[in-house]
Amino acid sequence: GLHNHVPHFMIFTDEFTKSVVLAIKGTDNAKDGILNGVASATPFLNGHAHKGMVESSKRIIEESRETLNKAFKMYPGYRLVITGHSLGGGVAVLTTMSILSR
Repeated sequence: GLHNHVPHFMIFTDEFTKSVVLAIKGTDNAKDGILNGVASATPFLNGHAHKGMVESSKRIIEESRETLNKAFKMYPGYRLVITGHSLGGGVAVLTTMSILSR
């Protein structure tokens, strides 16, 4: 179903660099800030990572998979760029690591 929240990522193409870009937004309200402060570690790949970032990364991979697959069919030869702002930067790194580890 549809979630009743602001999208936490966007996907777009950049013709100049021939890239499909997955951009992940950072925190934007006080509640997010409080959640970021509780930095419990959780197992991730061969180590540990920030629990909230790992959960966000898993959700983004699930929610973006179909759109990314369509994008690469429409734009063969394009590369994937994953980027993010603030806490989204950390989530972008974990997302990249997850995808590269598969």
